[in-house]
Amino acid sequence: MQNRIDEMVVRFAEQVLRFRWLVMALAVILAVAAASGARFLAFDTNYRVFFGKDNPQLLAFDAVESIYSKNDNVMFVLKPTSGDAFSPAMLRAMAKLTEGGWQLPFSTRVDSIPNFQHSYAVGDDLTVEDLARDTASLDQAGRDRVASVAMDDPLLFNRLVAADRGAAAVNVTITLPRKEMGEVPSVMAAARSLAEEVRGEFPDIELVLTGMVPMNAAFEEASINDISFLPAFMSVMPVRVKVRETAAGEVHHSMMERWADFVIEKRNVLLVGTAGAVILLGAMIPRIV
Repeated sequence: MQNRIDEMVVRFAEQVLRFRWLVMALAVILAVAAASGARFLAFDTNYRVFFGKDNPQLLAFDAVESIYSKNDNVMFVLKPTSGDAFSPAMLRAMAKLTEGGWQLPFSTRVDSIPNFQHSYAVGDDLTVEDLARDTASLDQAGRDRVASVAMDDPLLFNRLVAADRGAAAVNVTITLPRKEMGEVPSVMAAARSLAEEVRGEFPDIELVLTGMVPMNAAFEEASINDISFLPAFMSVMPVRVKVRETAAGEVHHSMMERWADFVIEKRNVLLVGTAGAVILLGAMIPRIV
């Protein structure tokens, strides 16, 4: 049985070499025809593509969003290299992110420690105002007051400020229309630009982005990285194997014999490589619509 398979492989290799120009022309034509469908491909950054339209969890999630609100967001997380979340630099950085967050595309709300709506009563008067209205002019007593309120309020504690006061966050709610593919990239471009601006002004503060919008953007960016790197890597590996095999072959072998020997000896490698290509495409298809 094995000899018969080897004979079939040798005959196939002989025919390929005999009609190599025709095979090359047909391969080019088929490649061009297959590639013509690429114009219909587009990246979808919405995590919903991973679920069917009748998925019960997705339907329940849509019902919650229709009653309350969408929870797409960009969260800026800040961690000082020294001091705590209520240091002067941290409060100014959060205030800058709060102001810049309103300028992000499709932003509908910004939550942070500086703009937290703090209410208090003096006699019969009820006052509601930003917790830190002017972060640049706050003295130590003012910062202590902000810290006391933030660490006692359940809307801030362990939500926008860590329990150990070692980090804080500014959350920007994003309401995406979900009509165009470029919505998420446009939000991320603006968010990254704002983050870079704050990093430049406050180099002693570590600033990272997280949230639903960055997660959706990661799908597209990971797919682009896979497409640009993995196929080229997979194409190079068989070539390297072939070159080594040919270099190790005997000099008196003809081209046809060396090719047939290579196909027989490396058939398992070729099968694994083909399977890898199929798996790679299968992994990327859900992220490309």
